[in-house]
Amino acid sequence: MLKRRLKNLYTEKPSYIDYIKSTKQVPIATDTALANEQHYEIPPSFFEIILGPRLKYSSCYWSKGATDLAMAEDEILRLTCERAQIQDQWFV
Repeated sequence: MLKRRLKNLYTEKPSYIDYIKSTKQVPIATDTALANEQHYEIPPSFFEIILGPRLKYSSCYWSKGATDLAMAEDEILRLTCERAQIQDQWFV
C-alpha cells in the first residue's frame, strides 16, 4: 500500500484547471471593512516615518542608479508610465 501511495505521489500531477476554477468560486477579498478599519487605526505620522516621500507602500524599483527610497519610488513610477506608454500632458 505504501509503495502504491509513493508511486502516485510522484506520478499524479495536480489539476491546475480545477484549482483555477475553484478560485472563481470565492471573493477576491474578504473582511474588507475590518481591513480598512485596522489600516486607519495607524496614524499618518507612522507612514511618514517608514515610507518614502511619496508615501507609496505598494512597490519600488531599486535600479542600479537608485540609492535611496525616494529614488526607488520615482523609478517604479517612471517604469510604470513607460510600460503603460503614458505620455506627457496626459491625465490619468
